[in-house]
Formats: sequence, C-alpha cells, structure tokens
Amino acid sequence: MKVEMKLEQLENSLPNGFHDAQMEVVTVDYVLRTAVMKMQLHVGNPDAATEEEREAYKPAELHLSDVLYFVIDAPGPKYKYAEKKALWLLAGRADEESAPAPPIPLEQLPTGTSAYWFFVNDWDSFIHVAAMDVNLTWG
Repeated sequence: MKVEMKLEQLENSLPNGFHDAQMEVVTVDYVLRTAVMKMQLHVGNPDAATEEEREAYKPAELHLSDVLYFVIDAPGPKYKYAEKKALWLLAGRADEESAPAPPIPLEQLPTGTSAYWFFVNDWDSFIHVAAMDVNLTWG
C-alpha cells in the first residue's frame, strides 16, 4: 500500500509516528534526488493485552523524492561500530523550537518542503532530510 504525503502528515498517520523506529538501510541517489529508508516501524498498541502486541514492529520503506538534502552526521565517539544491528530512531520537524539546526536555513527551502530530523539514539547524532514528496510502502 502506498500513501503519498508530506513527512509531517505521514508521521501523524502512523500509530507511533517514527518514535522508536529501527532503521536498517539507507539508499540515497543524488542524481535522481531520491532516498529510501528501510526500517521497522513501531506499530504496537500500549493498551494491548500482550507484550507482543504492545511491542509490535512492521517493516516499511520510506521513499523520499525531490530530495533537497539528506545529511548524515557522524556517529558520536562512544558508538560501538562492531555491533551489527538496526539503529534506534526518534524524529521531528525541523521547524520545531527544540529542533537541531538544519543544514540549510528553512526560509531558503521551497514552499511545501518537508524538513525533518531523525535522532539516531545509538550514534547520539542526527540525520537531516528535506524533500518535496514522500510515500510509505509497508513490507
């Protein structure tokens, strides 16, 4: 199932937004200005009867098109590079008051741009994205 919208709308449509997502793969095509983030999205219900239902994850691909920037900060010095595992994410809009500074001032981006940050908890650093369009494909 494909849903086309802005990042803000997409996050609001998900049961838990991008909170506690597990990112597995990122592919960026700078020529076509596209990016794909393969992840496991937390879809659990905190009021569910079983722990399995409360902690449920579902595979998804976040497709970004007309990408204006996709910037990955270096992991913090305490990151354990030898561990092979998905990365634990939190996310938010770049225009929130408490958001980290975006790579490009938001007022310089075209109208209709979705600018977001993903905090990579394992790295103690950020991934910054800005794109005109987004869709989500459930795996």
